[in-house]
Amino acid sequence: MKLAMAKAVLAIGAVVLLAACSSGGDGGGSSGAIVPTTSTVPRFAYVTNYGDDTVSMYAVNAASGQLRSLGYVTAGTNPTSVTVDPSEKFAYVANSGSNTISAYTINSTTGALSSVVGSPFITGTGTHPFSVTVDPSGRFAYLTSGGSGMPTAPVSATVSAYTINTTTGALTPVAGSPYRVGGTLLGSVTVDPSGQFAYVANWDLATVSAYTINRTTGALTAVASSPFTTGAQPRSITVDLSGRFAYVANSGSDTISLYTINRATGELSAFATGASVAVRQGPVSLAMVHGTAPVVFAAKFAYAVTPITSNTVSAYTINSTTGTVVAVAGGPFATGTNPRSVTVDRSGRFAYVANRDSNTVSAYTINGTSGLLLPVVGGPFAAGVNPRSVTVDPSERFVYVANSGSGTVTAYTINRTTGALTTVAGSPFAAEGRPISVTVDPTGRFAYVANGGGVATPEGVLAYAIDKTTGALTPVVGSPFATGNGTSPNSVAVDPSGRFVYVATFDTVSAYTIDSRTGGLTAIPGSPFTTGGLSPSTITVDPTGRFAYVANSRGGSVSTFTINGTTGALTASSPFANGVADSVAVDPNGQFAYVAGTGLSTVSTYAVNSTTGALSAAGTFVDLPPVSGVGSIVVSGVLQ
Repeated sequence: MKLAMAKAVLAIGAVVLLAACSSGGDGGGSSGAIVPTTSTVPRFAYVTNYGDDTVSMYAVNAASGQLRSLGYVTAGTNPTSVTVDPSEKFAYVANSGSNTISAYTINSTTGALSSVVGSPFITGTGTHPFSVTVDPSGRFAYLTSGGSGMPTAPVSATVSAYTINTTTGALTPVAGSPYRVGGTLLGSVTVDPSGQFAYVANWDLATVSAYTINRTTGALTAVASSPFTTGAQPRSITVDLSGRFAYVANSGSDTISLYTINRATGELSAFATGASVAVRQGPVSLAMVHGTAPVVFAAKFAYAVTPITSNTVSAYTINSTTGTVVAVAGGPFATGTNPRSVTVDRSGRFAYVANRDSNTVSAYTINGTSGLLLPVVGGPFAAGVNPRSVTVDPSERFVYVANSGSGTVTAYTINRTTGALTTVAGSPFAAEGRPISVTVDPTGRFAYVANGGGVATPEGVLAYAIDKTTGALTPVVGSPFATGNGTSPNSVAVDPSGRFVYVATFDTVSAYTIDSRTGGLTAIPGSPFTTGGLSPSTITVDPTGRFAYVANSRGGSVSTFTINGTTGALTASSPFANGVADSVAVDPNGQFAYVAGTGLSTVSTYAVNSTTGALSAAGTFVDLPPVSGVGSIVVSGVLQ
């Protein structure tokens, strides 16, 4: 019962943390705050984005407190608060604009959210829901409606009560609910897990006030140096279960402020580096999932293939603070002939390279500490003719390769122990024309191929449904989908929410919405969008889903687009001259972009402006030993 009580305290605020403890289940009837077990650490975080009706998902580095984007899911209109029940099975989001509660089941392995049957649930007479929390038993949910800082505050705030189906997560209104409490909600308050300190987000003052709690009476005394400065319009604050870190969701600056907590005094100190992280529009609430084992980000790595001249893949470690890199000792590493594409699975355990002229896929295991590549026994693995692109599906079970010479897509299953590949039954799958680039949507349900066309198949985007058991591909009805007046499609990308597809063509980007039921594509109004450069060779979307980058091989520039989170439409800024630009990649934290080009033996490093997505030069690093023709590049963060 003590652990459950601690979770309930965390769930009071609009920003909450979720925990799972390795020391047994809840029980007994004692009350009061506790000192959390040190074996419990944060693994996942969820943030509501008021401005574009989404919930962002993050993995949490338990050692440093840093966040890594895992994409996002849609919610109701203007979501203001998210909380997780004590069992860690369900998450609930208060949607102030649609007067509903969205309910999700939580995948305990990946942190992914899936809608509960019957969700969203109507809040009854409560208007402008502001904050939702779950009681310690996990049987009841409570929703506050109204509050200061809301677009239209009601005359009187209310609390709605619900029973929770502990099997499904569904909500049922409690008789007599909602309850009028009078007045308005003046902000969100959170109590640390030890019950010693309370923190209040002051929306209009851009500060957090901190108090010590009288453990007998509950009285508050201001902490020295309080209040503490935050970003603009802080909506809520939460404390991780260890009591070491505090996070503030700043709706006015689209950031999360990160602090360390003085465990003796309760004072907050902003992180020395990375004091805030950019999120999507209007964050107001954050929740975290904890597990029994720490989540650790090993050093991030960059891998770049050098075709024709050296037939190698080079490896680098990346300084997560500065973006600078150091070549991995022992590299570069041999590939097949004319390597054209490199990819890394989400866990950062395996890397795969498509070798165009030897018609193979090279496979490597990645040393999670050094980034060193070790060839997988049994490789390289046979592909079709002239493989141009390789990708790993989000479940890390399947690999797909687009074979431009044979008009096929080869599918493989991955041995999760060794990284070895086995051809899927029925593979290769027909992709008539000239398939150049292949990717898989974040749900792992659909694959998309940028197709150069052929005698019987026009240029466009090929879409396939993926058998999630076998990895086999089945063409989607209506495929291929036209690229408008864009020609020569070269690269395809899906945004982190799985709602939009983008295809780089000769001088434009074609954009589509995805039918979540069928995988079919519908052109976004205004598509295709002009890049401002010529011959785009690759397109990538940053981990937050806010920006898209296109490498223009003719003229050596990089085009930056801002993505409309509601429609998927693109707004371009002026192309950034790079000299050479055949491939662009963004690191898992969205802080740095890396641009490679076949004309030189360098990769350029850029810092990403978290507000605009604009790139500013941060230096170059040279392939060692010097070779000519750096091609495809990918950046990986190893999540252990």
